[in-house]
Amino acid sequence: MKEKILSGLFFLVSVFCGFLYNPEVFRSAHGPQLIYFGFLYACLFLFCSLLFARWKKMGTVCIFLLHGIGLGLTYFYWVYGRILTYDVLAAMLEANVFEIKSFLSIPLVVTAILAIVISIVHAYLLRFVRISNKRWIASSLLLISSFLILKEGGKLYIDKTDPESPLRMYLATRNIVPLSFFSVFKTYWVEEEKSQRLASLPSPAELASQCGADKPIVVLVLGESARGDHFSVNGYGRKTNPQLEQVNHIINLGIARSFAVQTRNSLIGMLTNATEENRVPTMGSFIPLFNKHGFMTCFYSRQNKLGRSGHLTDALIGSSKDIRYFSSPTDQDLLKETEPLFKTYQHGLLLLLHTTGSHYDYRGNYTDTFKVFAPDEYTPESMMEHRQNVINAYDNTIVKTDDFLAKLYAQLKDYDAIVVYVSDHGQLLGEHGRFLHAIGGTGTEYPEQKNIPFFFWYSDLFAEKHGDIVAALKQASTSGKIFTHDYLYHTVIALGGIRSKAVEPQLDITGLGTLD
Repeated sequence: MKEKILSGLFFLVSVFCGFLYNPEVFRSAHGPQLIYFGFLYACLFLFCSLLFARWKKMGTVCIFLLHGIGLGLTYFYWVYGRILTYDVLAAMLEANVFEIKSFLSIPLVVTAILAIVISIVHAYLLRFVRISNKRWIASSLLLISSFLILKEGGKLYIDKTDPESPLRMYLATRNIVPLSFFSVFKTYWVEEEKSQRLASLPSPAELASQCGADKPIVVLVLGESARGDHFSVNGYGRKTNPQLEQVNHIINLGIARSFAVQTRNSLIGMLTNATEENRVPTMGSFIPLFNKHGFMTCFYSRQNKLGRSGHLTDALIGSSKDIRYFSSPTDQDLLKETEPLFKTYQHGLLLLLHTTGSHYDYRGNYTDTFKVFAPDEYTPESMMEHRQNVINAYDNTIVKTDDFLAKLYAQLKDYDAIVVYVSDHGQLLGEHGRFLHAIGGTGTEYPEQKNIPFFFWYSDLFAEKHGDIVAALKQASTSGKIFTHDYLYHTVIALGGIRSKAVEPQLDITGLGTLD
């Protein structure tokens, strides 16, 4: 009798977890719809339980994985509005120390402890499950058949009655835990294979090209998580750019659109010839082209590598002559490295600066010097409740970036120099009940993630020597066009005074980089 009760509890826990680990459906499903999804999840999790019971040693391991990942995902959904996707998985697997620390909180630790407790209890109950081969086969066939009938039947019903229903997405394999584990890991593996090919892409240096005698300093600042509509130079109501508003020689392209909603993908759109329409690049980074024409090429980053996190970046910037990763407290510390660099290589330098910019945790990403908007205190679990505080903290990171850029421009004012500032992607700040980024691969559902700043600064000497480039950029800034990362690759080449067969004229903002 005791064994039957404990065995029943084992299956009951499984069914309960089916609901617990698929929380997003509660956003849209009501009444009979919830009953339907209840049966769907029950069939799937009971089938998984039968698999655990059939192979108990492996099942015990799977139980700990299921509850560890499942409860963790539930926590991140309720706190940040995130579900498991390829982008989220990549962010988790490739997080650096700063990112990991930014998510740590007492509730998250409690969640981890709870996952361990549930796993231990569930694994203990598994010991009491006894089922014959015939009954196991019959039950498994019944449950998996019921699951498939409910899943596919639900799709057909929604397609006929309400094709636009958000419930349709909850029936996709990639959105049903634990099936989503396999779907997302498979996607990650495929994308990893693709990223490995970046290092073997044809180099633009192999194509015909020419370079002028006056080689400038070209600085590309890769901003992080900065939203264009939170820059006061773009009309934001708050004064987040008090210094840039006073700086001369800024050419602002306004609010632009990013290639992707996560750094690892956006870098492909920023540093290769991939475009929104043709997302697979056919040409490698522009860095070898600058090497070909005698430029010193450097990549300085404050986004430290951890494990596999840097391999995609390495494939794109590996040809730089000087590559450095810094663990300094703020972006401003990078300026200690740049000043002597500009003095040494003032006649031909390409410098890529990868900043932390407006990366989460916002409050931990700036010093009190830049605490302009207050209060700025919040916890991960209280972000929606204290949304204005979150926005205050985020805007303070923009103030920090404003100071960084103003000081960078000051270092370059006496040189033949031009600076491009563009962010990798935007950020959700509570819109649609969600925070952060990497939600949805295309970003169309939550466009704030692709909302980025894009502007140039040039020195007097650059204007004197490269007046045609300045004139072209100014003309583009008044065109009313919405610019994207598509233009960056081709325009950066032209800013160096290089004309190349790799440059596509329709994507070169200057119109001067094409070699006929």
